[in-house]
Order: sequence, then C-alpha cells, then structure tokens
Amino acid sequence: YKGGAFMLVDIIRLIIVFVALLFILKRFLPVKNMKVITGDDLKEILKHQKDQYQFVDVSIPREYHSYHLDGFKNIPLKKIRQEANQLDKNKPIILICQSGHISKEACRRLQKLGFHDLTIVKGGISLLRD
Repeated sequence: YKGGAFMLVDIIRLIIVFVALLFILKRFLPVKNMKVITGDDLKEILKHQKDQYQFVDVSIPREYHSYHLDGFKNIPLKKIRQEANQLDKNKPIILICQSGHISKEACRRLQKLGFHDLTIVKGGISLLRD
C-alpha cells in the first residue's frame, strides 16, 4: 500500500500542476469574439465616432490618475463585475489599460455578464503616450 499511496500523491501533484498550467495559459489565449484595434484605430474612433462607443479604462486608480485618455471612464478590473451596470450592453465598448493584458481579462469578465461588442486596444495606453 505504501507504493499505491505514493502513486496517488504523484497523480494528485500532476493534476494540480496541469490545472495551474491551464489557468496560466488561459490568460494568454485570445478571448472569443473580442476585437483588437491599434492605437491609431483608437485615435480615429475618438476623432470621428466617439459618440458610438463607450470607453472604459480598467487600470487601477493610481495608474488612471497618473495618465489616462480623455473620455475614458475608470472601472478597475477588480470592480468590473460590480460596476458593469454603469455600461450599456447594446453599445460597443472599447477597453484599455496600461499594456493590454488587463483589458483582455476585463473583456472575459464582461462577456460572462452578457456584453458582446467588446474591443481592446493592442499594447494599451503605454503605446499611445506622446
């Protein structure tokens, strides 16, 4: 039985490692039906189609206050579920953060809440700073 118990512990360890790897990899996989635009695309939208979109910066408040784009409402990622009711599910949303990774996660969370027309800005605000 000692050998069997040892084998069971190894199997449990392998399962834990496998689940952890899946969790990590999921963060880097594309989000289904998520659109990606460039900073130049965003600049054009802000110039010519601003009223057709909702703009959300999902950065933490400190980052948002240090630098943000005009017209973007700050809803930090950790509050996106609680504050999603401030957003219109029938109007497209453009999400941004400092690098693009947090906005991708925000997109996943909003999709689970029934939002469908979601776009992120590739590279985030860091690529838009002048």
